[in-house]
Amino acid sequence: MWTKSFHMGIFEINFRLRPVEEIEPWGPEPHLHHFGLTHGCYWIRCGEEELFRYTDEILNYWRNERLREGFTSNWFGEPYDDYQVMRIDDDLEDTLPYALEPVPADVAGQKKWIQKLRYGARPPADVLRRFRERSGGQPSAIDDLIDRATEWWNQRAVPVFHLKFNPVLHIWRTGNSIHIEYDTRDARDEGIRVWTAGRGAIELSVDEFVAAVRSFRERFVGEMRQRVDEVSQNWSRPGVQIDLEELARNQDVMERSLAATCTQRAETDWKDAREAITEIERRFAIE
Repeated sequence: MWTKSFHMGIFEINFRLRPVEEIEPWGPEPHLHHFGLTHGCYWIRCGEEELFRYTDEILNYWRNERLREGFTSNWFGEPYDDYQVMRIDDDLEDTLPYALEPVPADVAGQKKWIQKLRYGARPPADVLRRFRERSGGQPSAIDDLIDRATEWWNQRAVPVFHLKFNPVLHIWRTGNSIHIEYDTRDARDEGIRVWTAGRGAIELSVDEFVAAVRSFRERFVGEMRQRVDEVSQNWSRPGVQIDLEELARNQDVMERSLAATCTQRAETDWKDAREAITEIERRFAIE
C-alpha cells in the first residue's frame, strides 16, 4: 500500500562520476565531450527516501530482459539512474529561479485544486461545450484558461524528461520555507514498481535548501575540473576523439556559473494566475 511520508530537514543531492576509461564514446566516429564526461549516477535524499533509486524488482526484471536479448549488464550506477550528471544539474538550474520565488499564500492554498486540474481533472463535456460557446466558439479557450491557472505550478516541476519513467517532482517556496513533493506511483514497467520512493514531501528552510544545492554544484564542478585537467594532460584513449580546447571552454562556463547558483528569481504574473483561477472557480460554480 502506498502512503505519503512527510519529513523535516534532510535534503542532499549526491552523485558519482564513472571512470573516464569506462565511458562509452558517442557517434559513428567515436568521440567524447564535456557533457559525455559527466557520465555517472545521481540520487537525491529527501528525508528517509532516495529519489532516482530503482527497486530491486525492476532491476532484476531489466537485467533478465537484457540477458534474454543477448546483452550483458554494464550498469555503473546501480541501483541509481545511470546517466550524465550534467542532466540533473541542468534540470535544477532551469527550476531554481521558480522554486526560489515565493508563492503567495492565497495561490499556494490552491495547490491541491491546481494539481487535480493539471493532472487529469477537467470540466465535464457539457461544461466545456457551454464555456466554448460563451467564448466565441474557440476550442482552445478552456485549455488556455487552465494553462494560465496552473503554469506557475508546472514551472516548479523538475523536468527529468530524459527518464522513461520520470517521477513527478515539485519544488516551491512559501515565506522562508522550501517544500519538495514527489510522487512516483504511476512509474511502472509491466506492472513492476520502478522507484523505491513512493509519495512524500519534505520541508526545510530556504537557507538549508540553498546550502544543499550549492554543496552539490561545488562538488560536481570541482570533480569535473579535476577530470578535465587529467584528460587534458593525458588522454589515453587514442581511438576516441576529444576536442581539448572545447572541453576547457565548457569547463570555464561551468565554473563561472557557480557564483550565480541560487541567485536568480523568476517574476511570475501572479495577477494573471489569480484571475484565471477565479474564472475557473466561478464557471464551475455556475455550471
